[in-house]
Amino acid sequence: MKKKREIPFIFVAEEIFRPIYPAIARDIIRTTNIREGVCLEIGSGTAALSRSLARIANLRIVALDASRSVCKISKRYIKDDKLEIAVVNGEVENLPFDSSSINLVVSRGSIFFWRNKVKALLEIIRVLKSGGIAYIGGGFGNAKLKRYIEKRMKQIKPTWRVDNRKRMQKVNFDAICSMVENQGVKSCRIVRRTGIWMLVKK
Repeated sequence: MKKKREIPFIFVAEEIFRPIYPAIARDIIRTTNIREGVCLEIGSGTAALSRSLARIANLRIVALDASRSVCKISKRYIKDDKLEIAVVNGEVENLPFDSSSINLVVSRGSIFFWRNKVKALLEIIRVLKSGGIAYIGGGFGNAKLKRYIEKRMKQIKPTWRVDNRKRMQKVNFDAICSMVENQGVKSCRIVRRTGIWMLVKK
């Protein structure tokens, strides 16, 4: 059997997907109106979203990823960009942070890979401060950027668009939102913005 060829993760994040992160960061700040305090990015990868947020808001940012090797890579990018972002190796299902200590939790793309989504969401709610917001899901910033990403990725992997759609369909955001609302949060709503995002307010 021919081995499936994987697309290099860093190349995708830092070359192809690079333009979407400033757009998503602007959407996050505009939607949540949280510009100060502590921001936690979950499944941060190269910390591309964290770096974009650091440039436009006065947030103390923590980039968390489950892979030690990826954390090392993200530290290099952060250093090269001369930004102040803490990098932490950890799992979303067991966040290494005090309860009610985070103002804003963000994550693009990682929810589709969480092993235990219910436990992960409960952990996120636990670490959020009262009035804090979680902005979690997947999207491309705007329609123009989405078309650009789809075109580039199709050149590399013809089945990427279908694969991405299947991955998105595996997560029932409405069901997760219903579960979260039963945990005493103020609100949970779904936003469809060139993808799908879940906004949880504690």
